[in-house]
Amino acid sequence: MLTPRRLRDSPRPLVLFAGVTLLSVAGLAWLSWRVLAQDRAVERQRWLDRCELAAGNAAAMLTRQLADLQRLLGVALDGHNPGVPAGGVTILAFRGEFLDAAYGPKLPYCPSVPDASDRATGHFREAEALEFQGNQPLKAAELYASLARSQEPETRAGALIRLARAYRRADRPAKALESYAALERMGAVPIAGEPAEMMARLGKSEVYAKTNDGPALRKEAAEIGRALAEGRWLLRRGSYESLAEQTRAWLSGPLPTEPSPETLALADTAETVWRQWKDGLLDAASPPHRRSFWTRDRAVLALWESRPGRLVLLAAGPDLLKAAIGQLSSEAGLRVEISLEDPEGHRVLGAPDAAPSLRAVKTASGTGLPWTVYAAPAGPGALSQTLSGQARLLLAALTLMGIFTLVATVFVVRSISRELAVARLQTDFVAAVSHEFRSPLTTIMQLSELLVRGRIPGEEKRQSFYEMLLRESRRLHSLVEGLLNFGRLESGRYEYHFQTIDLAEFARGLIEDFSTSAADTRHNVEFHQDGKPISVKADRDALGRVLWNLLDNAVKYSPDCRTIWIDVEPYEGGVAINVYDRGLGIPL
Repeated sequence: MLTPRRLRDSPRPLVLFAGVTLLSVAGLAWLSWRVLAQDRAVERQRWLDRCELAAGNAAAMLTRQLADLQRLLGVALDGHNPGVPAGGVTILAFRGEFLDAAYGPKLPYCPSVPDASDRATGHFREAEALEFQGNQPLKAAELYASLARSQEPETRAGALIRLARAYRRADRPAKALESYAALERMGAVPIAGEPAEMMARLGKSEVYAKTNDGPALRKEAAEIGRALAEGRWLLRRGSYESLAEQTRAWLSGPLPTEPSPETLALADTAETVWRQWKDGLLDAASPPHRRSFWTRDRAVLALWESRPGRLVLLAAGPDLLKAAIGQLSSEAGLRVEISLEDPEGHRVLGAPDAAPSLRAVKTASGTGLPWTVYAAPAGPGALSQTLSGQARLLLAALTLMGIFTLVATVFVVRSISRELAVARLQTDFVAAVSHEFRSPLTTIMQLSELLVRGRIPGEEKRQSFYEMLLRESRRLHSLVEGLLNFGRLESGRYEYHFQTIDLAEFARGLIEDFSTSAADTRHNVEFHQDGKPISVKADRDALGRVLWNLLDNAVKYSPDCRTIWIDVEPYEGGVAINVYDRGLGIPL
């Protein structure tokens, strides 16, 4: 129980409790933070090891992939079909300056085309002399027509294109179109290095343009555009670009189907490597004969094998690498993103690293690959999503500790506040009791002193003093009994003795005794009862003390009104005893 001294020092326990609580929570938070930091460092190391393993596996897989592609080059170098894998891979074999064989997807243009020396040129000298020197295109056409029946495809193709030309010079467009149609059916037979079908369609388009046959011209130009997009004809880059430009002019717009950027990038890379080989920049004695080229905003892998006068080139787009890396990621299940970067800093494969501080690196100089290999966690929240069970447990414990501390603080503050309130009530009670005791004790001491010293004249006066001593002694005895009974009530040891009481008679007797006791205050107590007499079962002493206290309070706190009223009435199945005054009142 708090004493008056403790009441004055009451903030100290609360401050001490708050300080200890804050220190405990701060210590737990610091320990939790340290454990979490250590756990996060361990998790980071695990991720680094995981990324290092993934980068090593990716480098090994890419090395095997390149070795397989290099074996294909060896097969093609020996003149055999290597069996090109799917995934945007093309192989071109060159002999001298000319393309010897092509495997895989067709490119829109090549660095070189097969050797197409026009060996039948001598057959057309007589006809060409009539056509140009004699200016007799129809006479020349007869000779060309006879040569067009030759069994040699090159001779027949050369005769047909010259026959169509002679008819155009003679202003016979229908005959020229017939010759071009026959030439078109010869497909890829070369005419001065150009395919017969292409020359035929080009000639037909020129005839349609000259005769102003717009629908036929657009139809023929659209077919030429589709052939260019499909890589149907082996063309040099210059031929491809000039034909594409002419076709767009005939169509008055873009080609119906443009080549994909991937195939154009393969064609550009093949031309770059071929030119470097022609210029002697590809040293056959310097392995590993592989390089990553960046063209048309994409990466192309180039591998080559060469011999004197012989070059085999493989060009592969990023799809081949994506398939290999995707298979590696699915098999490993490491949630790691693999990315490749060429020596010029271009991102060949993969997205930018989500966590650069956690990535593992395999340099090109260390692996012999044409790229630097990176491995990093896949996703920005990879590390935060893998907090260990220990970390989660610590976070949960810290949260529970915080909740417990908050609840405990609330309860302690409420308990201390209640204790302080009780202490204040006890202090007030002691002061009030002391005041109540002081009045009768002072009277008793004064009267006793007068009696002992014989200062009371007359027996009648002395008798009145004796009566006052008795009254004050009884009052003091009543106060003492009240305190004792209060203690018994508080401890639950008070024994009630119930008996039947007439409330009217009981109240009048109590009022008479109280009026005698409070005569010097000149207060008048009025009693009123409605209806018949009321009898109840009650403890006479306990009920009397309650009514006496109510009357005593009414006297103390209503100094201006000298009348107190008591009435008894039935109330909700029981009896109500009401004490009224016109004093200060009691706040609800």
